[in-house]
Amino acid sequence: MKKKRIYVIVIILAVVVLGLIVLASYIEKKNSVVNDFKGVSMYIKDASLSASGLTLSINNDSSKAISLNDQYDIERQVGNKWYKVPYQSLSGSKLQSTTTDVSAKSDGEAFIKIDWTKSYGILDAGAYRLTKSFMTPGGNTYNLAVTFEIKNS
Repeated sequence: MKKKRIYVIVIILAVVVLGLIVLASYIEKKNSVVNDFKGVSMYIKDASLSASGLTLSINNDSSKAISLNDQYDIERQVGNKWYKVPYQSLSGSKLQSTTTDVSAKSDGEAFIKIDWTKSYGILDAGAYRLTKSFMTPGGNTYNLAVTFEIKNS
């Protein structure tokens, strides 16, 4: 009787662990989809890139206005994979309250200056990408990414 109970518990734990692995894989795959909203793009403004920050140009040629907050992530490329750069702020929170709205079509461009020294420090030489999400009026969230390279100074 005791062996049967242990066997059932092991089976249940295995199913739970497998479920968590599948869920984590799904979430990671969903978050890795970038630049998938037609008409919205993000670029680095010419000559604005440094080891401490950059200026983003958000272009919206879609038919919907979009909203962006100040949150972003920086990922470093190792081989063919992207890994999040550890957040280094002593404040314990990277949430900020500023929202940038970008109107649709011809008026749809915004510039966002980013200084990541307080959040990530000075970046070492290497290949990086900055990811940023935006929201449409319907409440759907999409991710943008722009790649860049920091060279030895």
